[in-house]
Amino acid sequence: MTQEQGHLQHDCNTTTDRDQLQANYDSLTKEKEQLKSDYNSTIQQKEKLQTNYDNLIREKDLLQTRYDNVTKERGQFQDSYHTLTAERDQLQARYNSLSKTGWSKFEISCYYISAEKRNWTVSREECKDKGADLAIINSREEQIFVNGLSVSGTNAWIGLTDTITEGNWTWVDGTPVNTTYWQIGQPNSYSGNQDCGEMVHTSSLGEWNDDGCFADQVWICEK
Repeated sequence: MTQEQGHLQHDCNTTTDRDQLQANYDSLTKEKEQLKSDYNSTIQQKEKLQTNYDNLIREKDLLQTRYDNVTKERGQFQDSYHTLTAERDQLQARYNSLSKTGWSKFEISCYYISAEKRNWTVSREECKDKGADLAIINSREEQIFVNGLSVSGTNAWIGLTDTITEGNWTWVDGTPVNTTYWQIGQPNSYSGNQDCGEMVHTSSLGEWNDDGCFADQVWICEK
């Protein structure tokens, strides 16, 4: 009886140990699954962080490139600014110098009206000797300005001629005459020998007339 009781006690202890082991196993299995889940989650977070990091690096490189380009452009603009400033100062000095010798400025050109009178060809040579040429009129505003250089009753040679082809008026630089300010009935090539153009001073706009290139007139240079 005592022996059987011992066997029963042993079996009970064995069952208890087995249950405890099973419980421990189940607990370890859960912990393993949890660790695996935590590991997978950590890997996903790491990959996300890596992606974000890579994107930030690309954005940084792009911003650096843009910054470098802007810095380069700024330097180019600065160089252009210095160049333009120097050119402006040179032009201003040139204008100041010309003003002292009877030249007048309008927009980007300077103009000179002579005191003496010469024929059209000699007048043009006089302009060339001054680094200029007979005046070319490109706008209504310029026409008004050039007209204002002379006084009432003055006829002044400008860079207008149809010497090459009769009736085909061109400027001394070879460009065609698009906008004209001819007097009524002009040009008429009177006696067939009027191939040079002159500015006839009027009270406001001024007018053009054709005259014989041999006539002595004052002249207007432009440069």
